[in-house]
Amino acid sequence: MDITNLLVPAIVYTGPSENLPTIFYNLNTGGVNLSKYETFSSLWDSTLYRIEDEDINNKIFEKYEQMRLKSDLEVDITKEDIINKGVTLFEYCYSISEILRGKKFNLIFGTNKKSTDPIGFEILSLIVGLDVNKAEKLGLKESSGKKGFLVGASPKFLVDLKNCIVETFQNLIEALEYWIIAKNGANNTLDSTYMIYHMAMSYIRHNYEINLKNFTINKITDKKWNEKFVKYLPLHYFRDYITDFWKINRQVSDLSREVANKESLEKYVKNISPNEWQTAFTQLRENQLNEVGATVSLKAKLFIDYLVKYKIDLNPALKKYFEKDEHNNFSIDFEHIIPQKRIEKQLDFSHLKGYPISSLGNICYLASTDNRAKHEKTLYEYIENRPSFVLDKEYLSLINYPTQEDLAFIDYSPIEFDKEYKNFLGARLDSLFSDFLELVRKKYQ
Repeated sequence: MDITNLLVPAIVYTGPSENLPTIFYNLNTGGVNLSKYETFSSLWDSTLYRIEDEDINNKIFEKYEQMRLKSDLEVDITKEDIINKGVTLFEYCYSISEILRGKKFNLIFGTNKKSTDPIGFEILSLIVGLDVNKAEKLGLKESSGKKGFLVGASPKFLVDLKNCIVETFQNLIEALEYWIIAKNGANNTLDSTYMIYHMAMSYIRHNYEINLKNFTINKITDKKWNEKFVKYLPLHYFRDYITDFWKINRQVSDLSREVANKESLEKYVKNISPNEWQTAFTQLRENQLNEVGATVSLKAKLFIDYLVKYKIDLNPALKKYFEKDEHNNFSIDFEHIIPQKRIEKQLDFSHLKGYPISSLGNICYLASTDNRAKHEKTLYEYIENRPSFVLDKEYLSLINYPTQEDLAFIDYSPIEFDKEYKNFLGARLDSLFSDFLELVRKKYQ
């Protein structure tokens, strides 16, 4: 390759020589590998779009401000430059990622962020009909042989598209926030970006007409569809996760298939049949009977939380058991019914490695005060030395706490304990599933 006429960017330093060691140090340690998305900018159309949108312009300015702070190099660009001169398509896509990575969207996307996050590029790709890994086609120069999907768009279209995306994810959060934030205040944010993309595309397809030839967006209002979407979305959020639907269908081709499938996009406005739940619970039962280790899985937390919320929704008087304390903290924990240390005392170390200590069958919500006070005891053992304390049957029912008879095996010999513990898990799982189905039937009848 002939590079004799290649222009090579250079830094020309004319200051005091004693500063050179510091300058070389900063240059050598300040370098950052380009992400695959940043490499797109060399292939993309360089047209500048003057976009009248504060969110977009602020995110792009922040990008260059961070670059200046991290590298100690002078980045000669102001917010006024961005507003007056315009932004490139790469900067536009970057800004969408940054907007979706803002705090208000952490509930659905989590907090793990990359330097150039793919979310904006990927959702834009899906909207224009591309696979999520084909984002380079969004802004290709016309001279490359095929003009990018967004090349030539009007600034107004780009703002409208950004608003469409933001509104979509805001509506997802409004529908899911109650179900993501657990009753103990923790966030049960699922590690499933493809699930969120699919939900978003369902909403976008039913609420917007996006014309990429004329670069226009028309808002459609289908009140009944949107009401059903909000109503049933939490059910599908739960069911798809406990069945590992998006873990099984984790390839790019799988997401593309599901986004192209009209019936698949329509599922969020439909109830889930008892047979479908039964299939899901059969799979979850097997999973939880073989749940390894002492860490409570997100599946178990999600199930317990949904179950309690359904009970409270159907009987608001039960809220009293899960109120905040005087410090405005939630006063409940996820807890082992048979304490972890009691199980560990019964089994040798090699057996513990693959033991379902934290299976859903052994987990419940428990008031923090009871949890701290009981230590290595069950609730029934805890009250033996407190004659004046009476366990509230309504409270035990709310948290699906087993009966004293169900826990009679806790001090059996190790061999008998192992056998009875597995039977206990299976029986409680079946009971939890039965309760869940009945509550769903009542709530959505």
